[in-house]
Amino acid sequence: MKKVLGTNLKLRNKIYLTQVIIFFFIALLFIFQLNTFNKKNESDLENSINNIIKMTKYDIEYLIEDIYTKHNMNKMLLKDIHKYTQNLFLENQNIKLEDLQKNVTEEFALDNMYIDIYLINKDYIITESTFKKDIGFNLNFTDDSKNYLNKTKMDSKIYVASNISIDLWDSNLNIYSYSKINDKLYFEMGFKFDKKIYKPLQEKIASIYKNTKNKIIIYRVMDTSDKKEIYHSIFDDKSRFQMTKNEYIESLVKYDKNETTSNNYINSVRHNKIIKEQIKNKIITYIPLLNKESNNFLTYNNILMKIELDISSHLELVNKTKQFFYLYGVLLAILFLSIYYLINFKFYKSLINILQDMELQRKITNENLINSTNEFGLLSKKYNNLHDSLTKQSNLNVQLLNDNKRFIADTIHQARTPLTSIVMNTEMLKELKINKEAKEHVEQIEASTVMLTNNYEDFSYLSSSSIIEYKPSHISLSLVLEERIKSFKILFKVYNKTILQNIDKNLFIDANSFEIERIIDNNLSNAIKYGEDKRPIYINLSKNDSLIVLEFKSYGKAIKDKNKIFEKNYREDIAKRGLGLGLNIVKNICIKNNIKYSVSSVDEKNSFIYEFIDNNQ
Repeated sequence: MKKVLGTNLKLRNKIYLTQVIIFFFIALLFIFQLNTFNKKNESDLENSINNIIKMTKYDIEYLIEDIYTKHNMNKMLLKDIHKYTQNLFLENQNIKLEDLQKNVTEEFALDNMYIDIYLINKDYIITESTFKKDIGFNLNFTDDSKNYLNKTKMDSKIYVASNISIDLWDSNLNIYSYSKINDKLYFEMGFKFDKKIYKPLQEKIASIYKNTKNKIIIYRVMDTSDKKEIYHSIFDDKSRFQMTKNEYIESLVKYDKNETTSNNYINSVRHNKIIKEQIKNKIITYIPLLNKESNNFLTYNNILMKIELDISSHLELVNKTKQFFYLYGVLLAILFLSIYYLINFKFYKSLINILQDMELQRKITNENLINSTNEFGLLSKKYNNLHDSLTKQSNLNVQLLNDNKRFIADTIHQARTPLTSIVMNTEMLKELKINKEAKEHVEQIEASTVMLTNNYEDFSYLSSSSIIEYKPSHISLSLVLEERIKSFKILFKVYNKTILQNIDKNLFIDANSFEIERIIDNNLSNAIKYGEDKRPIYINLSKNDSLIVLEFKSYGKAIKDKNKIFEKNYREDIAKRGLGLGLNIVKNICIKNNIKYSVSSVDEKNSFIYEFIDNNQ
């Protein structure tokens, strides 16, 4: 049953394995599709960011480069305006700067440009200005202004800055010019471009936000004269309009250029690379656009763009896809659990019930199986019919076997009386004075009687061993062997056999004497029957350490199959008539009494060896 069940367990496992393989194949396929979908979304997201970066970068670079081009075209004009304004101031240094500003604007018809005028002391601090928020601002703060003031301090020339400056306070685009009035006073003019210049860019940014909810902020990152870095929004920081420029500068966080920082605004510019981070449903991207290393007109300005990309729809789609995946997984699990239930309870359980009934050799009584119209029901009905037929036949065979056993037992019992009579009459004939020829016939009868008695005892043992307990006792193996050899003496004479025996005295074992006689008698009978004529039979009984060894050795054909020689109904020489039971009886007795038995063929002699435990140890 274990083997049968094992086979079906393997079948069930194969079915389950097939399920698992299919399940994982479908799961892997779905995961692959999910990953492909996610990668596609990420790719689309990346492309969207890159397109915004590319478009905005182009617009800003074009805007600033256009301003720079116009600046170069007007550079001489700006220098003339500065010189004219400075001369008016020198003529009347008490003139109000606002009046001077108005005068110059009207003189040069500056409709698209706004000018501011600054007076700067020897410490490069603005002391007076038409742009009041700049009063008190220290121009040492910016390297660019400081450098031009140092130049004019040395040679008193007028210098128009080569770069475009983004004003810290109002983010206007300015070009500044510088000159020296005297050792204690410097003159500066700022040429502001009309803020309309930002309008295309602002409209572009507003359009992107309206259509995509992606917020774009432009920052200026700049170096200070004390080796610091600061950044601020060009368009959106309205709070600074309530402050002076100095107050606004003080409000900005300053980052030491020689120290590392985790600030992404600064790091993006420092390393000139795009940095991304995700905060909730937004991806924040920091993109360096223009820097002073690649654009000499920026000088100390670096332009940075921050994109706040709203990925709510992307995340929502991803979450819905994940929910679908989880739902799919649950449905898949339910499907395979259902299949498992069907296999285990509808298929395998029915099969096991049938196999268990078969193993126990009983009819299938499970009504669900018997009444089922499927294959299991059909199998159950056919098996029950077969079981009934086999049970009927088996009962008949049992009856026949019992009758046969009873017949054999009765026959054996009935044979004892005539066999005893033959033995007794043979003994009486031996007492009479008969001639030599008659005596030979009597000896033949006596020999046959010994052989018949041996067979009778074998049959008697076979028929009674299952119901009679042959209990062991402490017996002398030496005496039992000698007596059995003596009883076979007539056979040795009739069959012209010589016995060479070597029997040690006083060797005792624990065994049943009748069973030991069966071992001895069958070996003597076989040696006489199969041994070569006129050649001796050797019988040895000796002690070897803790064992007592009994050996029967005779000349004859080598035994071919030493494993089968002790099997029931096996005969080496088919031509020799026999029942093939003797050595099988010997084998069963040896196994029962823990006697080691073996057979060998050496030098034309076959040896049967039996090893007994020496109980005198």
